[in-house]
Amino acid sequence: MILSELWRLYETDKRIQGFSPSKLKAYALQLKMLVRETGENSMQMYIHIAFVIPTRASS
Repeated sequence: MILSELWRLYETDKRIQGFSPSKLKAYALQLKMLVRETGENSMQMYIHIAFVIPTRASS
């Protein structure tokens, strides 16, 4: 999954739940800093391991 798409889905979900725009901006900044530090490929591998594999296993 592409991180930018994952972020859009997460942000939309949190807006629906009533999170403030400033909190979402802070989350976006933290994500950008994490990606800059670890690299896009590392983050995509983590997301695949943490979210995609368990979803497939439970199906």
